Amino acid sequence: GEKKAWMEYQTAYGETRTVVLPDGSSVVLNANSTLTLFSDWNEEPEREIWLDGEAFFSVVHKKDNKLFRVKTKEGVSVEVLGTTFNVYNRLNGTKVVLNSGQIRLSLPTTESPERIIMKPGEMVEYKEQHFKKKEVDPEMYTAWTDNKIILNKTKLSEMVNMLKDTYGLDVRVSDTVLMDQTVSGSMPLGNAEVLLQQMAKA
Repeated sequence: GEKKAWMEYQTAYGETRTVVLPDGSSVVLNANSTLTLFSDWNEEPEREIWLDGEAFFSVVHKKDNKLFRVKTKEGVSVEVLGTTFNVYNRLNGTKVVLNSGQIRLSLPTTESPERIIMKPGEMVEYKEQHFKKKEVDPEMYTAWTDNKIILNKTKLSEMVNMLKDTYGLDVRVSDTVLMDQTVSGSMPLGNAEVLLQQMAKA
């Protein structure tokens, strides 16, 4: 068939932006991320979006119950009617955190496609065709939308990943034993320099 026209929203390293979709839903796009949708999105039978990176979605419930679906290139699919949730999809796997409402998650696992109904306060992590579900504090995973990071026994190795995802920085830690050290507290997600100083202190 004919090729459909796309719209693409992108953020650079260290940049976040808010995109208001044609249906009034809003998406906060984290740094180094891309959101793609068809130009005639409102006319489509389902509200479908592709995400590469990380984004926080506030989805408006439509009267006609039109499904809203977020997809990643590995084939993870998040289906909702109206809710708030965070999707992280980078090199080190995919994480979906539900803040409010309910979502249905489809995961392409080896055995058979897993369908998981998520409740608020749950996170599903998916990597290399395996998944695990656990209860979390959603605030921790969406603090970036308020330009801050909340650390709760967060491993240094995770922080190093975050600096790479968000700022494109390659941080080398000379002593690998340190990578398992954990940090707790809250800090502003302003510039990478401050973050590195905080990490060095920790």
